[in-house]
Amino acid sequence: MKLPSIDELSILGRKGFELGLRTAGQAPEQRQARHLLKDLDLVPAPDAPKVLFLSPRNWAMHVALEGVIATSLRIRGADVQFLNCGGGLDICDRSNTYSAPPMPCRSCCRYSGVTIDAFDLPRSSLADGWGGNDPGDWPELASMSISEMGEVEYNGLPLGELADIPIKWFLLSARLDDDPLGLETMRGFLVSARRVAVGFEAAIKTWRPDTVFMLNGLLFFESIARAICEREGIDVVTYERTFRNDALVFAHNKPANRFDLSDIWATRAHESLTSEQAAQLHSYLDSRRVKGHPLLDIWKGSIDSRPDRPTSGRLVTLFSNVTWDSAVLGRDLAFTSMHEWIEATIEYFVDHPEHQLIIRVHPVESKRPGMETREPVADFVNEKYDNLPGNIVLLGPDDPTNSYPLMEESDLGLVYTSTVGIEMAVMDKAVLVSGLTHYRGHGFTNDATSPSHYRQLLDQLLDDPESGTHNLELARRYAHAFFFEAAVPMPFVTEPVPGLARLNVMDVEELSPGFSEHLDKFCDSILDR
Repeated sequence: MKLPSIDELSILGRKGFELGLRTAGQAPEQRQARHLLKDLDLVPAPDAPKVLFLSPRNWAMHVALEGVIATSLRIRGADVQFLNCGGGLDICDRSNTYSAPPMPCRSCCRYSGVTIDAFDLPRSSLADGWGGNDPGDWPELASMSISEMGEVEYNGLPLGELADIPIKWFLLSARLDDDPLGLETMRGFLVSARRVAVGFEAAIKTWRPDTVFMLNGLLFFESIARAICEREGIDVVTYERTFRNDALVFAHNKPANRFDLSDIWATRAHESLTSEQAAQLHSYLDSRRVKGHPLLDIWKGSIDSRPDRPTSGRLVTLFSNVTWDSAVLGRDLAFTSMHEWIEATIEYFVDHPEHQLIIRVHPVESKRPGMETREPVADFVNEKYDNLPGNIVLLGPDDPTNSYPLMEESDLGLVYTSTVGIEMAVMDKAVLVSGLTHYRGHGFTNDATSPSHYRQLLDQLLDDPESGTHNLELARRYAHAFFFEAAVPMPFVTEPVPGLARLNVMDVEELSPGFSEHLDKFCDSILDR
């Protein structure tokens, strides 16, 4: 058993202390919100745009962000309502399988409710809608297989499909058929999904919103609500945190974390970076080399070791994703799964011993306490191959080797959907993409469409890495658009440690029109629909 570090113990102690403050409704962000709004008296006009905020979990950073954005909209005349969960579900994606079920309904509902009240925002709950009209425990599911449950519908909603990503996120594993918890977990999620659908349908029928604002758009509550809104013709705005701490990305009627840059790219693809933009991008990418992730210090204690190059042939590095991350789930294209892609790659290099392959497993598999993967890529490889040939090296998630020297030394980078593909392209390296990621097809990556096409591209690129699709200038333009232009600065809430939140707003005037051009533009886009 891996013992927590001193830093982890310090964070746990801090979070435990604030848990006590939350119980009393005195968490710092709650006190800050009350102080911020103590003199604010807002009454919407009868014809004001109606915005419903779906905020079903006690994820502090998100509840605080939503409170700030909702307050900004109210100041601009919107009629705002919050919809939280209300509790009573046997299972949801508030927690993962390491700590649930049972779900922490009492603490979850209390925190979100008290925080929304601190912002003086009206609220109701999903439980209000399904509690008096409980659809029951759905006994028909008991005789269904996982594949059958994946096709389950209710009232025209494909609940089995909508729950797929949340279930895999909850289990921290993407292969439900092989998971001993898969069958029972899926049944529980579908029972909860039907209740969420009933509750959300009742909420929008009672308070017909013009727009529904929600996190991500692919998580459990949100995927169901988004599907209902699409059916009912209600606008949806989704948001997600980005690869920068102080910014969010937004999307209209689609999941924000798919990072669709098509509107921006239509212009940016034809415009060179200014010297200031180039310097901004260079500085940011250097910072990723040091930390690697806005929430996690991935490279703390890492080794800047450069691999030995093969005496003949090419050096190639494969960068895996975390299998249950929404960045990879549902993004299969050339292969039916990331596992199939990894296996096909290994088989190729078994047949081509003159080239060296390094498999760099994503460090986040083991570096998020309480969210360590239950489906390690290294285990998959080791189960498939008792002994890898000498030209294939497997670096597990705990291996201290920093990935950036691997990127710099490699002749070719292999990615599924990883952001590493953008970074290597900016390093002027050849990149071969196999998944349906947002940056494929933009003129600076080689994009496989099938297993046979993948092997053809490997043959071509290993013969001459410069022979494929390769455009450094386009890569730099896209990287700047992705990291900076698509990301809207929203520095109003920070997360001092994962799970805690602080407001950076000292005066309500900071949320008023004219103070922040980014906030003005965002609020106007919602109010004008």
